[in-house]
Parts: sequence; structure tokens; C-alpha cells
Amino acid sequence: MPPKKIKQEKLPPKDSTESKNKGKKKKSSKKMKKPNNCYFCFLKEMRPTITADNIVESSKILGDMWKKLSEEDKMRYKKAADEELQNHINTKNEIEKIRKKRPLSKYNEFLKKELAEVKSKNPDMKHREAFSQVAKQWSAIKKCADKWKEEANVN
Repeated sequence: MPPKKIKQEKLPPKDSTESKNKGKKKKSSKKMKKPNNCYFCFLKEMRPTITADNIVESSKILGDMWKKLSEEDKMRYKKAADEELQNHINTKNEIEKIRKKRPLSKYNEFLKKELAEVKSKNPDMKHREAFSQVAKQWSAIKKCADKWKEEANVN
């Protein structure tokens, strides 16, 4: 006699967006989008003219159209892509001019000054060794400062 099958309760289906986005971070909307290349400029112009049932079919049709396009016709889209790229670069440069840089920390100021000194005194020394030496100097100075603060009860 075969064993009896136990009926399992059917669980409600999981929300697909919940499980997909569980471990992912939300993308920042502040980030600039990349400029379109010539093919995407072509797609932007031609997609509304295609009537297909789904995106896969329309993409295949548009891909075939792009392959059959002559080099002269493709140049029109290349110029549009170059204009988008120039606009993108100009906008990016304007944003970088406006953006304020954070001042260097005390450690970074010390490192910048001392690293240049150590390298000028020892030109044959590798960067990693010089960096290590300056970091040890900072550590020694930091310990002295901390000891002084403890003795003076300064926080």
C-alpha cells in the first residue's frame, strides 16, 4: 500500500518586486545619464514608427533596419550622438566648477607636506616605504598629543 500524500497549503505568491529588490540599493537619481550613441539616437527617432506586439520583435526589426542603413544615413545619427556627447561634457564641466571640494584633514595635510620632504631627502626611496615612514611619524606625534591631553585633562 503506497503512503498517503499529505496536502500542502498553497502559499500566496510572493511579490516579484519585493524579492528582486531585497538586497539591492536604490539608484541615485542625481547621477547624470550617459549620452546616447548613434544607434540609440536612431532608435529614439525610429521606435515610434514601428508597430510590433512586443519589445523583442520591435528591437529585431530596428536592428535589421540599422544594419541595412547606408554609411551616409548613419552619419546623421553619428552627428546627433556627437552633439549629445558635447552637451554632456559641457554640463559635467559646469557641475564640477560649482561643486565645492572638502578641505583636507589634518592627517592629509601632514602627509602631503611630510611625504614631499621625505621624498626630496631620499629620491631613491620607494613611495610605499616613504608613505610608511610618514605614517609612523604621524602615529608618534598622535601618541604624544594624546598623552599631553590626558596629562592636562583636555578633551
